[in-house]
Amino acid sequence: MTIKYLKQYRSLLREAERLAKRLEELQNRFTHDTVKGSSLRKPYPIQVITVTGASGKSKETFNRLKRALDERMDGVRADIAEIEEFINTVAESDIRQIIDCRFVQGLSWADTTEAIYKHAHKDTARKAIERYFAKK
Repeated sequence: MTIKYLKQYRSLLREAERLAKRLEELQNRFTHDTVKGSSLRKPYPIQVITVTGASGKSKETFNRLKRALDERMDGVRADIAEIEEFINTVAESDIRQIIDCRFVQGLSWADTTEAIYKHAHKDTARKAIERYFAKK
């Protein structure tokens, strides 16, 4: 694990959200439609009926797009899991907290230092992380 890789954490979360949204939009665009119909019994109220499914070339296109997006999502989730697993392996509490504040929550170095060390110099957290990764 590297600092550069940790910096990607928040971007990976945003990418996962965007991919989930695209998958939902893809599903809605290719497989949902609505029609109006009525009941078989009096008073014959009009109802909106949802029709699902895709056929022919559109089904093939849907499957290809969905497969590509699913593969990307799997990769993003694997990267997120790898970072989370790494954080769990860090023995030092202050280093775990720094990683959480800076890379997971996105705080500035000064805010991270304030959150962890209170009245320390603004570079204390950044230097602690640099020393930690220099040892690895």
